[in-house]
Amino acid sequence: MDLTLHGNTANAVRGFGPDGAIIGDRQFSQSLIVSSEQLIEDWPVTAPSQLDRDQAGQLLSYQPELVIVGTGPTLVFPPAPFAAAIMARNVGLESMDNGAACRTYNVLLDEGRNVLLALIQPDSEG
Repeated sequence: MDLTLHGNTANAVRGFGPDGAIIGDRQFSQSLIVSSEQLIEDWPVTAPSQLDRDQAGQLLSYQPELVIVGTGPTLVFPPAPFAAAIMARNVGLESMDNGAACRTYNVLLDEGRNVLLALIQPDSEG
């Protein structure tokens, strides 16, 4: 799916499909973290069940006002300890399937919001 952008944001998601996301002119097939300022390719999470307090701490270290978690092809709510750690810092948390997460991230990025997208790409072996 191609995503239409209005702003000139280098870290906007330009396309998304079963094989992953296109950010800028690069294709990513693995899980990643992205914001307007950061692109972290080495995010080891391949399933929402792996989200824990340590993962929350990593995401919070980027000081977002909102974290969007793309949970794969379908919506899966993250584990309670992960969600509690995010919300305890007064940071918004939204979970949605990857397509909706990418679209929502782009809209908020275009609005100039301090948003972080944590996109889980499921392991192809499982």
